[in-house]
Amino acid sequence: MSCDEMLEEMHVYDDFALSEMLYVACLETLLSAYIVPLSNTLCLTPSDGKSSSSHCGDNSDLLRTFGDDVLQLLSCHRAIIDGLRVFNESCEESDANGNFEEHEGSYLTSRATRVLRRGVPAMRAAYQRYVMNFNENARRALLAKASVPKDVWGRSYAALAQEILENSLLHLGVEKRKRIFFSDGCNLSLEALSVLPMQHIARYPLYMDECIQIQRHVASVNNSNINDDGAARIAKAEETLAALTDICSTANETRASVMEFQRMMELQESLELTEISSKLLSEGDVVVSFELPEETTNVRGRCSHGRLILLSDTLFVQLHEKKRARCEKHVKRIPLSSIMSVRCSTETSEGAVYITYNPDVERRKWRVKKQRNKCVVLFLPNETEALIWATDITQAVSNLTPEE
Repeated sequence: MSCDEMLEEMHVYDDFALSEMLYVACLETLLSAYIVPLSNTLCLTPSDGKSSSSHCGDNSDLLRTFGDDVLQLLSCHRAIIDGLRVFNESCEESDANGNFEEHEGSYLTSRATRVLRRGVPAMRAAYQRYVMNFNENARRALLAKASVPKDVWGRSYAALAQEILENSLLHLGVEKRKRIFFSDGCNLSLEALSVLPMQHIARYPLYMDECIQIQRHVASVNNSNINDDGAARIAKAEETLAALTDICSTANETRASVMEFQRMMELQESLELTEISSKLLSEGDVVVSFELPEETTNVRGRCSHGRLILLSDTLFVQLHEKKRARCEKHVKRIPLSSIMSVRCSTETSEGAVYITYNPDVERRKWRVKKQRNKCVVLFLPNETEALIWATDITQAVSNLTPEE
């Protein structure tokens, strides 16, 4: 469950203040549990002994780049929390003097509107910076993560993230029951926390719009008490809403790339790859069979269910093979440069795509005694899907940059 989904399920007296505290705790976890430790690590040599320039060197500047961007966000939202506290103290004094606003909802919305209005300029700068640098920061953070052994990552980093989140919530004053509820169900992975600001910023226009509706409702109920001050408050709230919507539009422009980034990270883990530098073109479920070209007739009985993943330079077939009581996943990798032909067939009741490729294309030529092409047959539910896959794969192969 994502952090924002957790926030939506928590119905509290003052959900805005609590959501700010939880969000700040997540940002502090991202910074202290991941960015700071990763900036102090050295990239390790891959297990196969081959050095790679993309994985060598230190990660010390990660704190200066990604870390500074997160600190800018933290500064904004800590100021919002401080502003809410100051506003509460002033209202408590008014309450003691008998001047507290009669409508509780109006008080809460007025408080949030004032605090957010003051925070808009800093939020605009911080979020524009975070969005602009997101792809590069996330890429470099994941490269640093790849240099950490999996057992160390799962044991040390995950535990540190949990500890920092709980301590942060405690210091912010979140009560124990809510701390336990949130920390037990929150996704504290590096990937989830990295994209959280993109998701969280979209909450503010929705919240501000709700504030405006409440203020208008209060004004309509207390018709006799409508005055210039009430109209001015609504006007200021509308200005704040427009500013927050404008900030969100910047994040929305990169939302598609963020979603693609998330999916690529999932694929990277699923395919057990260190890094995916190519672009995701298409993916879907298929029935597949690997055969020799001369054996492509009557192969329907020797098939496996799998998932086809087409990148701009590679075709992956992830097979789901049942082994007794469990199901194992095996990945077949076919470089697009090795594909020799793609043919769509409608001879069967379903659609089928025949892909002939040379598995030896990446091996040293003197080690290949005899070139032996292979064929992968994709069975699709209908002719249309088969034609689409054949077209997509053919286009991806033709778009390959010729090797110089």
